[in-house]
Amino acid sequence: MSGVLRGAPSSDGRPAEISHVAGATLMLSLFIPLSYCSIQATAMLIWRYDVPMITTLTALVLSGSIALAEPSLRDDLESTLSGMAASALAADRDGYLQHIWQGEPTLVQEHWAWAKDIERIAPDVLIYELMSEPVREGDEAFADLRITWNTENWTGANRVIDLPVRFVNEDGTWYFADRDWEEIDGEGVRILFVAGLEESAERALEIWPGIKESVEEGFARTLDHPQVIKMYTSMPELQYSIFPAYIEP
Repeated sequence: MSGVLRGAPSSDGRPAEISHVAGATLMLSLFIPLSYCSIQATAMLIWRYDVPMITTLTALVLSGSIALAEPSLRDDLESTLSGMAASALAADRDGYLQHIWQGEPTLVQEHWAWAKDIERIAPDVLIYELMSEPVREGDEAFADLRITWNTENWTGANRVIDLPVRFVNEDGTWYFADRDWEEIDGEGVRILFVAGLEESAERALEIWPGIKESVEEGFARTLDHPQVIKMYTSMPELQYSIFPAYIEP
């Protein structure tokens, strides 16, 4: 759109002329650093000009406000997931592990092994999609995640799993903390399980002392730190948690 706007006459009687570009630049420079009250001031200033300019400036002000919007929680979590996917596709073990929460030893060890294996067979397809709006609770965030992947040793269609996941915020950065497990703890054991397996988890907790004793006798060693038992209902999810190219039942 070209041309000029004519404002109130100057002191010598000639109409004032303001170019659209200059006017738009002025409006944005006023709008950006000010709070909501600047919107009211903007509206009053616009009212003095013709309707076409109102439309133009309104569009510019709105586009300026969108550009200044703070990243949302969803944006932050998707950034973490994008970094994980890009690193895995590039077989970049260290890059992948930078996005994994380091606050739980078992989680770190599992993802270290997962990332070690992608150096051998990297996925051909790996897509992380948030399927629900994330919910923040303190320094944690929760959402439903869909993982789509494929590898060179899999002849079928892309494999897909859906699961609830957890993220942890440390020093302003969101890290992936794996599945959001249900959990019950006993002496020397943590049992992590998928919702719906409560009875199986309780049964595992009951028989754990006997299992622990057999293991310690058989391997002639003492289990001196809590063991972690994970209970799945999905074979593809179990396979993916071990290694993307894992296809054995």
